[in-house]
Amino acid sequence: HFDFSCYGDAEMLFSSAQAIQAAWRGFRARRLDARVQRIQLRARCERLEGHVVLLTSRLTSCERQLESEKKRREQVEAALEYLFGEVKSLRAVQLEGMRKEQAKILFMR
Repeated sequence: HFDFSCYGDAEMLFSSAQAIQAAWRGFRARRLDARVQRIQLRARCERLEGHVVLLTSRLTSCERQLESEKKRREQVEAALEYLFGEVKSLRAVQLEGMRKEQAKILFMR
């Protein structure tokens, strides 16, 4: 049996030794025990599957949003084309009216 009293606080030294031993045992178990490795692999796979599900959900949501934006853009473009056509026809009517007025003025002279 070894006397730790020469190193100072024996209780602190003992708890430090326990922590080091526990860390070493954990390290060895994670590296050498096949059961622990299988459990770790299973946990890692479950986390990855969860991420895949989450990312798939987000991607689907973004795709729906993109489709909605495309439809809105098409509707706005169609509305603008219609309004542009209306403006052109009103402009043509207005120009025709102005020509008739000018013709009347020239005819009256």
